[in-house]
Amino acid sequence: SSHASGVILFDEDPYEFGSFMRTPTGEVITAYDLHMAEAAGMTKYDFLVTEVQDKITQAIKFLQEDGEIDPDLSLREVYNKYLHPSVLPIEDMKYWKALHENKVLNCFQFDSEVGSQAAKKIKPSSILEMADANGLMRLMTAEKGEETPMEKYIRFKNNINLWYQEMKEFGLTEQEVEVLKPYFLKSHGVPPSQEQLMQMLMDENICHFSLAEANAARKIVGKKQISKIPELQKKVLEQAASPCLGHYVWKCGVGPQMGYSFSIIHALAYSFIGFQTVYLATHFNPIYWNTACLVVNSGSLEEDTEQVVSIYEKEDADAEYVDLPDRSGKIKKEKATDYAKIAKALGETLQAGIKVSLVDINKSSYSFVPDAENNEILFGMKALGGVGGQVIEEIKAGRPYVNFTDFLNRCPIKKSAMISLIKGGAFDRLEKEWAKELGVHPRYLI
Repeated sequence: SSHASGVILFDEDPYEFGSFMRTPTGEVITAYDLHMAEAAGMTKYDFLVTEVQDKITQAIKFLQEDGEIDPDLSLREVYNKYLHPSVLPIEDMKYWKALHENKVLNCFQFDSEVGSQAAKKIKPSSILEMADANGLMRLMTAEKGEETPMEKYIRFKNNINLWYQEMKEFGLTEQEVEVLKPYFLKSHGVPPSQEQLMQMLMDENICHFSLAEANAARKIVGKKQISKIPELQKKVLEQAASPCLGHYVWKCGVGPQMGYSFSIIHALAYSFIGFQTVYLATHFNPIYWNTACLVVNSGSLEEDTEQVVSIYEKEDADAEYVDLPDRSGKIKKEKATDYAKIAKALGETLQAGIKVSLVDINKSSYSFVPDAENNEILFGMKALGGVGGQVIEEIKAGRPYVNFTDFLNRCPIKKSAMISLIKGGAFDRLEKEWAKELGVHPRYLI
């Protein structure tokens, strides 16, 4: 099998370490699996692309189309000017307040129920605290009914003296408290990252683990290797500088990470992306970000919806086929609209209090588009039954239309598509504007 995002980079002759083959689709991959490749001296990198990248890119596209961002800038130039971590306004509290109040639709990693609660309760006001929140929301308690790491973090953040009180109750000396500070204090007494776990275990004044031993401990905890946990606990208690210190490190340092702890570099990357979504939704009119989210969530991006295939390939029940006029034995295959997915995304958008208008024959496009002037999202024509890509192109080519009669004369389309457009409200605004110009009520227009 081939890995969707696993990439091996070479700075010298790849045949010195690797062996290669092609997949059935022709892609060049290693003939070794991951572990054999690493044993041969290669290093695999994962380059992951998630929906949030599509949303950010789509929002930038909308902003450039409306002139909010210079349309001549490339995607990389826009990123460097507005979204690069070195230029993001991470000190501005208005963005953090928007996160606390859950005002950002689909804020990366904070759009679930758990994530929104973490943002609301932890109230991160820095990238490091946001990284803590990214890790803490994934950690669980060892036993049912216990205080969660996130709840403990919030309690200690509000009153750090409670952390000192906890260490005192475990019988730690003042010297041991000082030894623990570098690993606990920066995250308010609850270390959520794998690096903090490894560093505290490697400290010569705590458990003096070697790097290899600390990394093994990280894997045991992070991957929940249940059978190895008793052995690890024994090792921590035996190698700790004192019994009290060993019990505290195991209970309050290692224990909370038995859920699913993050690496700090992982959590920081997630946090910067999360802040980018907050920035796009807050610095500019939110309608651009909200529309981008609806476009991606509904699966209504325009790309890769059409392809030309043989007339004998009519096998996809979820596709629409159109005969080509050149009698080439080819037909155009167009991916059918997923109405269920659109309905779900639309429902979530409306539930968030975002206005979505009906189709506008002079402004709507394939997918949803922002109407910043009216602070609303225009419904996409591709979501209408019987309105395919060819019809939409004909409509767009004839714009602008003065009135309904003008449209009928200049853009004759099939009855089914016309009915969908009428039911979708495509002509409502057009008729109202025309009636306003004539000084009559829309009902008198013919």
